[in-house]
Amino acid sequence: MEEFTQKLKKKREELGLTLKEVAWQLGVTQDAIARIEVGDFSGVELYVKSLLMRYCEFLGVDTAEGLKAYQKWKEAAVSAEAQDEEQVQKERRYLGLEMHNVIVLTMLYSVAVILVIANWMVLSSMNEFKRYTVFSVTNTAAAPVVIEVERDGALVERQKLLAGEVIEYRIGPKMAFNFVTPGGNVELSLGRKVWKVNLNRFRVEVEDGNAKSP
Repeated sequence: MEEFTQKLKKKREELGLTLKEVAWQLGVTQDAIARIEVGDFSGVELYVKSLLMRYCEFLGVDTAEGLKAYQKWKEAAVSAEAQDEEQVQKERRYLGLEMHNVIVLTMLYSVAVILVIANWMVLSSMNEFKRYTVFSVTNTAAAPVVIEVERDGALVERQKLLAGEVIEYRIGPKMAFNFVTPGGNVELSLGRKVWKVNLNRFRVEVEDGNAKSP
């Protein structure tokens, strides 16, 4: 196309015509004629074909050759426009994918945070449960302590706790502990509660999972 428009410029100069004279004869601006001669149709796209044909006729150049040059320019322009549109679509798809990834990552992060909090709450609950359901016995006397464990009124375990030893029991409803302490010194603990018992024989009963004070 540029080769043909240069041909128009050369023809005009051979005829001794200025841009101003041609523009006046064709009823357009000098800028429009100047753009035609360099193959730059920005600003005259809507009527470039008509202007090109009129310019060819005015200079005595074959209009068929001008039409052929116009068709090549049009095809190139359409191809460039299609490429631009394809690039725009690619960018939109990329942005859409990026946004999708951001949303997915945000959701995964939120789920991870929720899981961490949930696990922390479960562990805290378990620790709290353990704190108040583990019954600890320490023999602080010199003599052994005999412990009998009952469940639902039936004896399920009998154990001897030597001096200085510590034992833990997982307590539950309807449990009872009978202590025989010849030395008379036993320390019991449940959670933050600690009892020091100085009796030769006593009993601890459990109601609803909580130990009653001895």
